[in-house]
Amino acid sequence: MCALSCVSRRLWGILIMINSIFILVQCVALLRESELPATSLESMLATGQIVFVSTRDGNEEIYIMNADGSSQTRLTHNPAADRYPSFSPDGQYIVFVSERAGKNYLYRMRLDGSEQVQLTDHETFVAEPRWSPDGEWIAFISGGLQLYIMRPDGSGITQLTESSAYHGYPTWSADSKKLLFASTQSNEVGIVDNNLYTLNLTDRMITRVTFTTATYDQPAWSPDERYIAFTDRHSRKIYLLDVSSQEITPLLSSDPALDTASTPPEITPSWLPDSEHLVFSWYQEGNAELYVINIFTRELTRLTHNSANDYAPDWGTQP
Repeated sequence: MCALSCVSRRLWGILIMINSIFILVQCVALLRESELPATSLESMLATGQIVFVSTRDGNEEIYIMNADGSSQTRLTHNPAADRYPSFSPDGQYIVFVSERAGKNYLYRMRLDGSEQVQLTDHETFVAEPRWSPDGEWIAFISGGLQLYIMRPDGSGITQLTESSAYHGYPTWSADSKKLLFASTQSNEVGIVDNNLYTLNLTDRMITRVTFTTATYDQPAWSPDERYIAFTDRHSRKIYLLDVSSQEITPLLSSDPALDTASTPPEITPSWLPDSEHLVFSWYQEGNAELYVINIFTRELTRLTHNSANDYAPDWGTQP
């Protein structure tokens, strides 16, 4: 009996030891997971790139840089204005707007500024292009501020809206099946305010997202589609909309002393891949610089430092 009891105690002790080791291994794994998030800001800044507009050389030109602010390189070189850059999802091309031919046309170029090709010859205003996540389409505005899409080679131009209302800053859903945009289309005559809407590309159904008398503009859908970041043209604030709860909270506001008529309006928030950070242009101390903000902690990381205006950023992943 004594021998059996001793064996039982030993077995029980071994089981307790094994259980303790198992618990310890789980704790270590959880600790490592908390210390090493799947996508940290540092890793995204190390592997991302940002294209933007700057006036540092006397007029609006397009620049590219590493996402940490290093290696800032000018891509366009002409006396005309070059604006509204947007990366292709594979990080190989940039679509943008230029006035070099006397009017606003869409162009495409490589990341080093080579192979600049004109894509459109619209006789009306063209602006605000955005490449779809699947790489198949480019959305833009033209023809009296209406929404259009086209193929990346300039073919297949299709008008999506046709009304007297303003439509601006189209941005894509993650599945490339919807556009989010700003519009005045619900307004009565003489009332100037913008709300956010979505357009389903399958049935052309337009759905209103916000209900305000403010001037919401420049929307950006987070990659996980949980949030929409946007700006208010009059207050120059950046807001965040929680799509599920419909709660709207301000993130930051620019310097209220700035004259909105004489400074570039393209705050243009652009999401990082983790849906927790935004890159945007923030007006402080008399000029615009590029920053990254954590939407939960409000922690800011400054990326550019010069006396000119840097604005209209778009985030991309290095090819």
